[in-house]
Amino acid sequence: MQIDELMLSISTHRFATYKRLFNEIVYEPSKYDEESKMLFYLEVQSIYSHFFIPIQTLEIVLRNRIHHFQSVHWGTSSWFKKLLAQDYATNPTKNMYATARTFLIKDFKDKGIKDRGPSPSDFVGKLTFSFWVELLKMEYRSTPFWQFNGKKVFPNKQKVKLGEIYDLLFRIKGVRNRLYHYEPLWDTTKVFKDTANFCDTLEDTYYLIIQLIEYLSIDHKEQLETHIFYFDLEIKDFKKKYQQP
Repeated sequence: MQIDELMLSISTHRFATYKRLFNEIVYEPSKYDEESKMLFYLEVQSIYSHFFIPIQTLEIVLRNRIHHFQSVHWGTSSWFKKLLAQDYATNPTKNMYATARTFLIKDFKDKGIKDRGPSPSDFVGKLTFSFWVELLKMEYRSTPFWQFNGKKVFPNKQKVKLGEIYDLLFRIKGVRNRLYHYEPLWDTTKVFKDTANFCDTLEDTYYLIIQLIEYLSIDHKEQLETHIFYFDLEIKDFKKKYQQP
């Protein structure tokens, strides 16, 4: 293994975060050399790879369900401006919509599209995950839309309140952003007791994503069942390798 070459690709700063984690959770870390620590880093990245499909599924299902029922509620698929014209519309929501609109107009111009402007579907695809999570903020939850459509958007939430769902989605938004920016998925200020504690943290986060998908659509959750079991096997091997005998 060419450690220097890999280090150049990863960066010393980024690798230092994982070395600190290694020294924190691995049983008798002094027994391992730099190559072993690099393998540890790669193994953690392998675990991370299981998060992409569930997070992508959550994002797509969330935005499409909200878009559908907002369209029904406002009587038009171009409901964005109607919503944002309301007194309760938050500034972050307005700013994210404006940013998406600017990007779409520029994209249309760059592609030479002159026969139409951005459609509702274009906006749904361009608006960030943060936009859809923002629509569950307190300012919106007390409006008629969520009062009448909360159970429709999240048909399997049972007795879980929309405020709780917002808190969970806000938490996953942070995980999603760290994942997409190639950062550690855990809070780097957190101190782990051992390998099992670290693995439990990752598993809890992973299954929370699956739970949120189930609140939205049991069908989509069932499609991910095989990924869940595969993830279990993957992290069990990691845990067995690095925890205290």
